[in-house]
Amino acid sequence: AKTGKPVTLGDVGPQGIKDAGGAAARTPGPGRETAQQTLIPRQEGQVGRVSEDVAEAVGGKPGSFAKTVEEISAQRATEAKPLYDAAMHPRPLVSKKIREIVNRPSGKSAMDRGLKIARDEGIPDNELFDAQGNYTTKALHYMKMGLDDMIESAQRSGDNAAGRAYTIMKNELLGEVDRLNPAYAKARKVFAGHAANQRALETGRKAVNAHPDQIRSEMSNMSQAEQEMYRRGFAQRVIEDVEKSTDQGNAARRIFGNTVKRERIRAVLGDEKFAQLAERLGV
Repeated sequence: AKTGKPVTLGDVGPQGIKDAGGAAARTPGPGRETAQQTLIPRQEGQVGRVSEDVAEAVGGKPGSFAKTVEEISAQRATEAKPLYDAAMHPRPLVSKKIREIVNRPSGKSAMDRGLKIARDEGIPDNELFDAQGNYTTKALHYMKMGLDDMIESAQRSGDNAAGRAYTIMKNELLGEVDRLNPAYAKARKVFAGHAANQRALETGRKAVNAHPDQIRSEMSNMSQAEQEMYRRGFAQRVIEDVEKSTDQGNAARRIFGNTVKRERIRAVLGDEKFAQLAERLGV
């Protein structure tokens, strides 16, 4: 009753009960008929139950990727808005590192993209830079958005080298802005942007084949929203794997049947959620 699953006395009773149930199930007569009526539909329904367990472990039922992105992005964006409003002060951020990044060839391209986005949104130039051409947090935030676009374009075209270079540049930029403006760092921990969320979702899907240490490393650099997306992407891919199980197979063992698989899931969920899922799959 606690798990909502079709558990029998044969599952939870002492060995004598298990032996008696096994003998009844093997002997022609009403006992065998009852066992078949109970166990055959239960076996056929295990894929759905395991899928629900995995979906619940990451915070919801499985759904379309687009819906997942919209729901989490909207929620986290709302939570982060007052933090971003506080971080976007008009004072310029000036440092040797920022000037060096902005003056790189791809840095100039990213800033041009970012300023175009900002101006298209109606943001005046005096909120983006001062009379000396020093950029504000808001301008550098839009430069980050320009880099996000460049990273996405590189990934779509298969230019992995450019994608890596843009990603490194973005991380350097954000690290320096975070150092100079801790309020911005606080806002980013909640919500890093829609493009970042989409990448986290796809990265989570690929994590079903990653080493647990790699998973922990990837998630440690993500915002809360990105971590949620990563978990959802991972769960969707795991559920797809579960759905490949045959009616006679063991769906739980397919995703939980060896140490590496279990440690991947632990790395994604954390110890507490992992223990809860392990308990449910054990039933």
